[in-house]
Amino acid sequence: MAISYFEMPAGPVAPLLEGLPNNCCHCPHWGYLFKGQMTIQYDSGEKEVIKAGNVYYMPPGHTATIDEAVAAIEFSPEKEYTEVMEHIKKKMQSMA
Repeated sequence: MAISYFEMPAGPVAPLLEGLPNNCCHCPHWGYLFKGQMTIQYDSGEKEVIKAGNVYYMPPGHTATIDEAVAAIEFSPEKEYTEVMEHIKKKMQSMA
């Protein structure tokens, strides 16, 4: 498992996931949100709002909008996590 602490400003995450299957993250995540709020959109069309203080699970097939700047810790399978992070890194480089 990969363990990551991250902080993100408000805004959409979807542009960073474009090019992945269904333009979504295929890595499951278990986590805890220390601060902020995010809305998760699943392939099924369902939405979930995660708020500061919530423990969460995101199955594969999701994207997010950061509603308020967040800080979180996540636990994810290392292989899938690495694949998604490499994709995001390349996307960020092409946007710079």
